[in-house]
Amino acid sequence: MPSKYIYILLKGACYSEKYSPSGKLLTAVACKPIEIYGLFEAVHPTLNRHTATIRCASDCSYIRIPIQTYLDQLSRDPEFGVLSLKHLSLLVERILNENEYLLLNNTKDRLLLHLFRCCENQKFPVIVKATKEELAQLLNISFVRYTDI
Repeated sequence: MPSKYIYILLKGACYSEKYSPSGKLLTAVACKPIEIYGLFEAVHPTLNRHTATIRCASDCSYIRIPIQTYLDQLSRDPEFGVLSLKHLSLLVERILNENEYLLLNNTKDRLLLHLFRCCENQKFPVIVKATKEELAQLLNISFVRYTDI
């Protein structure tokens, strides 16, 4: 729908959902208060429609603010601007974390990222417990046992 408002979730739980043009659900991210919907679209130079659908998972309370009112407040209040920037940075971080594997285009990078995540906040040496089948699935490669041939 057209971007006319910023929505701020105050109470309840929602899902931010993305759909394909054919209507297939692509992603659904659980969101809790305080969440700001529509800020990305409001500050983007060309977007004029919301890019996600919000579905409430429980009773929800939110504030609806006209976009221009929100943007006017951003330009007048630096503290409000910093809070909005923090929200946008958290949104970008969440999107990057969800799609990091899609950005890595080779098996070596995916394996290194997996090993890094397994070792994060651990003392070395670290033993990574994973079967060959689990690693093959993680790396999106096939694993064939000699007994299967």
